[in-house]
Amino acid sequence: MPIFPVCRLLIALGLPVLFTTVTIAGMATPVSARSTVSRRTRRRRYVPRKRRRAPRRTEAGGTRGCSVNTQSANIQLLVPATNVAHTDRGRPTFSWHITNPDQASLPVRFTLIEPGVLKPLYQQTLQANQSGVMQVTLPKTAPTLKADRSYRWMVSWSCDLKRPSEQLHRRAWIERVETDATLNQTLKAAKTVPDQIIAYAQSGIWHEAIDLAANHRQNPQVNPLWQELLQDGKLPAIK
Repeated sequence: MPIFPVCRLLIALGLPVLFTTVTIAGMATPVSARSTVSRRTRRRRYVPRKRRRAPRRTEAGGTRGCSVNTQSANIQLLVPATNVAHTDRGRPTFSWHITNPDQASLPVRFTLIEPGVLKPLYQQTLQANQSGVMQVTLPKTAPTLKADRSYRWMVSWSCDLKRPSEQLHRRAWIERVETDATLNQTLKAAKTVPDQIIAYAQSGIWHEAIDLAANHRQNPQVNPLWQELLQDGKLPAIK
């Protein structure tokens, strides 16, 4: 940087010279700095609801067998890994992802249980013949979930029909809450699916947010939200 004549004179006389660093508007921020800020400031799409009692964690469940030609077989329940998932519907949709490397048609059983009740509230058997997202929506014949009550749901996958004891099990909790007036107004104003997903996620209504995102994830406007929800729920990336 050139030294101005006055500065030369002051230096020659032995007087101190104060230099001020000026930041020029419009100067580009280094790429590394921008990326760091971006990672730190990404707003969480999913904001878990505050609960009056300690949250129940999602349970990975047990694995019995599934060692023959299915070493990479897996069930991933699409629920947050560290807190209970909420719904505002009496008959919500439950979602999970199956990794089926053998592409064999094998039965998957969904079971919904109310704590303290011996008989399951609802059971349904589906066929998994490929890897992908699977869903069950409680039908009108099933009991309605009650508000402010937790329920347990489980997905069991028979890995080998010749060996019924070889199964994968995954369990999680769901709790129904009443839809508040603010969320109702936001949903009425929402004009697109992404707007609806964000409204549910920001209100802590996980099941409705992930259901919409899963069913529209091939939409270029929805897929980023789908991936962000999985990330916020500490779940692995799913196409």
